[in-house]
Amino acid sequence: MAGQPIPEHPVRVGVFGLIVPELEAWLGMRVVPAYGMTETVIHATNDVPGRTVPKGSMGRPTPGYELIVVDKETGELCPEGQAGELWVRGTRGIQLFLEYFDNPEAMAKSFTDDGWFKTGDIVRITKGGNFVYSDRDGDLLKVGGENVSAREVEDVVRQVGGLADVAVVAQSHPMLNEVAVAFVIRGPGAEPDDSVLEKAIIERCAANLADFKVPRAVYVVDEFPKATLDKVAKNQLRQMANERLEASA
Repeated sequence: MAGQPIPEHPVRVGVFGLIVPELEAWLGMRVVPAYGMTETVIHATNDVPGRTVPKGSMGRPTPGYELIVVDKETGELCPEGQAGELWVRGTRGIQLFLEYFDNPEAMAKSFTDDGWFKTGDIVRITKGGNFVYSDRDGDLLKVGGENVSAREVEDVVRQVGGLADVAVVAQSHPMLNEVAVAFVIRGPGAEPDDSVLEKAIIERCAANLADFKVPRAVYVVDEFPKATLDKVAKNQLRQMANERLEASA
């Protein structure tokens, strides 16, 4: 009840891109950001309870882990603020899994010769040493040589009222190789006219994103194709985007 102290609770929240103050107010408990995956055994990043956490931070390296951010094309370390692939290193069989059983091809693809595990997650490091999640490597767009996080664009599209869900994917482009397009599902109170809704979304993105990140088209659908674990099948959306481009040519 109101006025009573917050009780101890076994639940812990570990997500990337979280907004700690808002989550703490919603849950009525302390929230500690963290990042991990099956291959890291436990969370490879976390933070100190009570510390002011920058918006979107997934924390700093957990003791026992080393983390770097690498440009996948050059193999060089990314400077502060530049998005790249997160590589993690630790003692195999303790901080990191030992191996993909009987799968040497996956091992060769996932590990460097000096023991760095390539997570496939795109992150950046802030000035204070916090790691901020951007996207999965497979969801990163390459627009005219510039990296574009689908998740960043989706966050801006969601600022337009009345949308139930958003998915941003790449569509082929003759000069830029690919550009961003947005698939959206209407929710209660959404603009009923497709062209008006598309204009509102593109104007919102143009006001908040660099030009090369702005979606070139918006497609309204009733539902998204789904893959394993009920995730949005973005590969199918990319195919749908190109089919719509061909149909309009």
